[in-house]
Amino acid sequence: MLRCVWLRTMHRRRCSPASFLSTSSIPAAAMASPPPQLIVWAPSSADTAGLPTLDAASLYAASLLRAAALPFAVGTLQPLLHARAPLLEAHLSAVPLAHSPAEFKALALAALDGAGSSSGSSSSSSRAPVLQAPQPAHAALAALLERSLAPALLHAQWFTPLFATHTFSAYAAGLSWPRSRSAPHRLRAALRPELARRMRELGLGEALQETKEQEAKERDEVARRAGIRLRKGLSEQEKRQTQEKFGEAKFIEHARSVLQTVATALGSDEYFDGASGPSPLDIQLFSLLAPLLLPPSYEALATSPLAQLLRSFPTLEAHTARLRSLLWPTRVAADGGLEAVDWPALPGDDVAAGPGVAYTVGHAAGSVWAFGASLPDRIASSFSSRRTAATQPTAPAEPPHVRAQRRRILWGRAVWIGTAIVGVVFTAFASGLLSIEFVDDEDDEDEGYVVLEEADGVLRPAQVRRVESDDEEELEEGEEEDEDEEGEEEQLGVEAEDGWEVQTEVDEEEELDFAFVDDDDE
Repeated sequence: MLRCVWLRTMHRRRCSPASFLSTSSIPAAAMASPPPQLIVWAPSSADTAGLPTLDAASLYAASLLRAAALPFAVGTLQPLLHARAPLLEAHLSAVPLAHSPAEFKALALAALDGAGSSSGSSSSSSRAPVLQAPQPAHAALAALLERSLAPALLHAQWFTPLFATHTFSAYAAGLSWPRSRSAPHRLRAALRPELARRMRELGLGEALQETKEQEAKERDEVARRAGIRLRKGLSEQEKRQTQEKFGEAKFIEHARSVLQTVATALGSDEYFDGASGPSPLDIQLFSLLAPLLLPPSYEALATSPLAQLLRSFPTLEAHTARLRSLLWPTRVAADGGLEAVDWPALPGDDVAAGPGVAYTVGHAAGSVWAFGASLPDRIASSFSSRRTAATQPTAPAEPPHVRAQRRRILWGRAVWIGTAIVGVVFTAFASGLLSIEFVDDEDDEDEGYVVLEEADGVLRPAQVRRVESDDEEELEEGEEEDEDEEGEEEQLGVEAEDGWEVQTEVDEEEELDFAFVDDDDE
């Protein structure tokens, strides 16, 4: 273990399973040290779920170590210490031993091959290894579980109503407030892009209703800000219900086909290929199905469509229950509940509480001190980089052909914009949206006009009279008045007409002649 720590510090290399199990350079005092700690998500108890964790990846790692009879303790993820889970680290040293499924599998198989026979792990534990070596035919089924079944189960846990009723409370367990409220949502947000890609590869994009609703909200918000009113056929609720039903039906049909293939491969045997014990493939299937089948205290799982589908395969349900009783046995406690039988130390146990708190506080303080010690170097490097950037020479001038090409692009843009404007204006005129009318400059509001006449070499306004036209009703009412005035109008030689009448110099001479004739008659 000390040699492994030195390699991690000096060469930045992760400890291999062989170095973890080898005891050639480990003193006897180190062999009696506490077992490594497995950091998991969603830790649970035997009375609550009958499993040490409800996270599929964490349950796979814990079950592999358990089947290989490797001792370990279960711990919860600390934000200042751990960047991922599941993670197997040395006790009180923060040295990672394994964190990926392949590394956990290699660690368990190394113990199976007898590399840990001299490490004292079997003597310190009352359990014997039950893990069997994988068969070549298991690779295809393992790939099917990873690529086809795992995304479907993750979608059911994180992006269906099961998240609010089951997954959130399961993953919030073991975390302190306020992290217990935010961590499940952050995990969900981090899982969304990768799961969406994998679901689309499987042709199950319609099942991603939660992601589609988020995209629709963003699209509607952009349209609202732009002042665009989107045309919609069915109501949002009707479209959502239709998409949910179609996506759920397609999702269930896909899961049914995969489970049917796995159930056919398992047959009536207890384990795959009729082995006497579980292989890594059996444990992989167990870790995927157990969080949805075994927890007895979550009523939401009883109404989950996927959980109901899993219960329609009795061979798979029996396989899951068999592995639970083999790896994580329980018994009835005095109070009527369930209690664990020879389980590793859980986060709530008193055994791991004391050193865990001290280790967390000490490691956090060390991280803060290391950051403070490196702060002057970071500031100095920042200033040096700024000075280096300031002293860098300016970029050379562009070649002539580049400038000519940019000029052609600018001219092309200008011509395109001008053509677009002319086209819009021409379309407006052609469609009748715009029209041009020419109106004569006539002032209809004028009462009359002025006629100039020359008299004695001087221009003066002529006498102008306005004869207004009356309406038909006014003419009928004033017929009698018109008859009385006819005599006077005949004497003046003026005929009443609609419009304007101008009395010229000739009219005045005629009137004077009539006047002279009347005088002669008298």
